[in-house]
Amino acid sequence: MTNRSQVAITYYGYARELPLYQTLKPGLLGWERKAGGWWCGTGVHEHTLAPGEGIDFGATVPTGERCKIRFSYSDGQTRTRIWEKLPNWIADRLPRVTEGPNATTPVIDLRPGSTLLAKSRTDR
Repeated sequence: MTNRSQVAITYYGYARELPLYQTLKPGLLGWERKAGGWWCGTGVHEHTLAPGEGIDFGATVPTGERCKIRFSYSDGQTRTRIWEKLPNWIADRLPRVTEGPNATTPVIDLRPGSTLLAKSRTDR
């Protein structure tokens, strides 16, 4: 992921290249946060990406269904909500009035017969 904006962005993660992310699945009203997955939040810190700076990070994706990966960040204008740091089982139960800024991947489809060309860790 590369920060293509003109301002620094901040995000939460266990390490610079281990950000918190959400897995999205198709739902009745669009893409929804997938149940499961768990970030305990212990050891999470705020990290910064300067304009033009980028990171590579891995994400666990299901092989039996389509999904997207969403990465939430703050641009300094919109405050990242505290629920971004909460475990999924708590965050899923909190009401969300608005979403903060985020970046979402195109659809990832690893089901048998799909034509997705995925970049693996060995392709770097």
